[in-house]
Amino acid sequence: MNNTLYSILFAVMATACGGLSSPTDEQLCQQAADFAKAYFNYDYPRAAELAMPESARWLQFAASNLTQADLDVINAAEEASVSIDDLTRINDSTVTVTIEVENILLKDTIGRPPHVVSEARYPLVLVSRDGRYLIKMEGLPQSERQSRD
Repeated sequence: MNNTLYSILFAVMATACGGLSSPTDEQLCQQAADFAKAYFNYDYPRAAELAMPESARWLQFAASNLTQADLDVINAAEEASVSIDDLTRINDSTVTVTIEVENILLKDTIGRPPHVVSEARYPLVLVSRDGRYLIKMEGLPQSERQSRD
């Protein structure tokens, strides 16, 4: 075989194999949902496993602002539920997923107990690192829209 034919075969194989290794939209949505379930149910260690290492400081900040009174309310509350509203591929390594969270127990102000918000939407950014998509936090998640509870 000549070099041109080898080059064509290699390009076809690389394209086919590359397609197999990239995550599907369903896998990316599941990753975002798993992070959101952990984060909004105050399971910060689990959320950290699904986030980029540099995002840990935001999770540590959120955890450091919890009081025993907050934990008592959180432990007695129903779990927040998460659904995926939208997925947008920004480029080959970045995806934005918009999640809908219901029955969220949110901290409002230090010294005040958490309160329930029936529903809110949050954008999450996933970035590919070392062959794995992880949540990239540049701050605490901010709601796009909250109901008036």
